[in-house]
Amino acid sequence: MTFYVVDVTGFVDNNNTIIAKELALMPIAYDGNPETWFIKPPYEWEQLDEKTKTYNEFIMYRDGMEWDSGVIEYECIKTMLDQRLKDAKTIFVRHFKVGEWLASYGFHNLCDVSQDSNYYDYNIPICKASACFKHAGSTIMSCATRNVKEILFNVMLRCQ
Repeated sequence: MTFYVVDVTGFVDNNNTIIAKELALMPIAYDGNPETWFIKPPYEWEQLDEKTKTYNEFIMYRDGMEWDSGVIEYECIKTMLDQRLKDAKTIFVRHFKVGEWLASYGFHNLCDVSQDSNYYDYNIPICKASACFKHAGSTIMSCATRNVKEILFNVMLRCQ
């Protein structure tokens, strides 16, 4: 069994549920970069109410994401997660919303490092991941790849 770090950035739907745009995950013992996917929206922009559109427009402006961008079909997320996290002992996330999102796909072995002060009790191997490679030099504030590495760094700091 393996420990993983997962983060997702994106938009919200009319129910304030995450709509994934960028998904990054990495097994903790892996000495490389996280796997990152850019996901197409699950439906057309017009299906959002005006309040949600306004909020998502702010996210687009702040994070440089576009609603219509992406490579992976939204319907493929469950299969991708199942294939990669099938041996997950614990999945580290940085926010309860990401935990809720993963739980909606059937993953419940989660540790929210922003909430769980006992995450340093896990016996976690050391990882030598390099710096973020997706948004190097960018002013993008939200990057799932960078967040995965930040979570990893914080977990390693506490576990040494």
